[in-house]
Formats: sequence, structure tokens, C-alpha cells
Amino acid sequence: KLQLYRINELLFKDPGTVHLNEGEKTCEAAQQKFPDMFFTTYGGASGYKKVDWSVLKGRKVFLHPDIESSDFSKTKYEELCLKLIDEHEIDAKVVPYPSYIEIVQMLRGAFKKNGWGLEDAIPEGLNIHELIEKAYVPDPSPVIEKIQYTHVKDSSIVEKFKRQELEVDAGSVVLMQSTVIHN
Repeated sequence: KLQLYRINELLFKDPGTVHLNEGEKTCEAAQQKFPDMFFTTYGGASGYKKVDWSVLKGRKVFLHPDIESSDFSKTKYEELCLKLIDEHEIDAKVVPYPSYIEIVQMLRGAFKKNGWGLEDAIPEGLNIHELIEKAYVPDPSPVIEKIQYTHVKDSSIVEKFKRQELEVDAGSVVLMQSTVIHN
């Protein structure tokens, strides 16, 4: 398993609260901007499955996703948050940043990148400490454990469902038999 960035400092300083962000550059910049907090990273948003999270047990962890026009980073950080809680018993929450469009508007169009993170200019009126107070635990996604398709005449519906291009709602369950859906 991979170690968190700044692991030696984490173990030496032993902060009760840790802030997790995406990438070393962002981590270093955030640490300089917010010296009262301890920042670390594990790399890119989707690499969290390869990391040793045991060092965070017993600490509060706030996850700071990059803000992108897609919600990829936010979605991965929400998955990580639930993993930290469920599999490692870590007190973790996601910091609720404004959307990418809202960040661009707050920076009055002066922002030209495809994603915003704590290494970038903090928009006027965006108070990171207040956002941390509003951090949340995401709702788990429903998990479908076993699917058996029956009574479906249009095979394209089944294929769309398998590729997750078809939304699942209470009415869609009639397409399946012996399905276990849980949160």
C-alpha cells in the first residue's frame, strides 16, 4: 500500500484533524495558505484504493476535492469518504465547495483552467473555515448485488441499464427479479 504524502510530518506533528486534497502541488499551496491546518494527499482523485489509510484512524479528516466542470473529483472524494468511515472507522467528511461555474463567476472570469483547487486563488467571499464547518457525510449509493432480467422485450433497455445509461428509480425495479438493493 502507498503512504500518504508528508507521512513523516503527520506522524511527528500528530494533528487531531487532517485535511486531504488532490495532488502534491495543491497540498503544498494549501499548507502555506492555511498554516493552522495540516494538509496531506494521496495523489489523484481515483487512486485512493491503493493507499494505507490506517494512519488516519482516530483523527478527523476533511476531504477537499478539486472543483471541475464534471463532478469526477467530488464523486471520487465522496466514495473515499464512505470508504474511510465504513472500512477504517475514520471520522471523515467532504467539504462542500461551490460548483466550478460558481467559482469562475466569483473570480469574475479571470480563471481559465478546467478545474479549481486550493492551489489557485481563493475567491473573495469564499471562507474555507466556514465551508469546513458545513462538511458533510455523503449518502451511500444504492448497490445492486444480483440482477436477473426478466420480461424485457427490448434488449437495448437491458444493455443501457448494464452500461448505467438508464437511471434506476422505484419503477425500474420491475425490470429485475431477485434484486437486492441497499444503501
